[in-house]
Amino acid sequence: MNNDDVRTYASFIGAILGIINFVWNIIRTIKIGFKYKIKSAKIKGEYEGKYILKIDLQISAAEKDLYIQKISVENTKNIFKDNSKTLEVNRIYDYFNDENLFSNSYKEIQKIIENKQFHTIQDFKLCKGEHRQLSIVECFNSYRNMDGYDPIPRQSYKINITVNNKTYTEDIIINQVKESDVGEFWG
Repeated sequence: MNNDDVRTYASFIGAILGIINFVWNIIRTIKIGFKYKIKSAKIKGEYEGKYILKIDLQISAAEKDLYIQKISVENTKNIFKDNSKTLEVNRIYDYFNDENLFSNSYKEIQKIIENKQFHTIQDFKLCKGEHRQLSIVECFNSYRNMDGYDPIPRQSYKINITVNNKTYTEDIIINQVKESDVGEFWG
């Protein structure tokens, strides 16, 4: 057997394993019946390392009741205030329009969010056949060094959603809103 034959067999085996993995993921998704789609992801940065993140998503439970156990946003760098790569989401809101949300200051947005009806993540149940549009809103500070708060990157974010003991991870693009202080971002 020559090198070309070995490469051909290896490519063929790799393709078969890829197809098996793809089919297995479809079966697991159907079995759990959880579907989601990120509709939008926006962030506003203000001076002193203050940020407001809003992610809108659409979720549905096809086959059985689902319990959202955990949601987190992750970056490849340690950017969050406790020098962590992960921002834990504690609340989830029924979808709301954010057309004017980001024109407010950080403190004003915090007040707006505090007055909205929310669900805690640990208690959130999606009944079989139910479809919902939800909003995640997190106000947070970046990591603080001796010389001040660090800016955060514009890219390399993921969202992790744990449902019925299964974690779904997806890369997301978070768009910086025009009302942001540009100096609070890098990359």
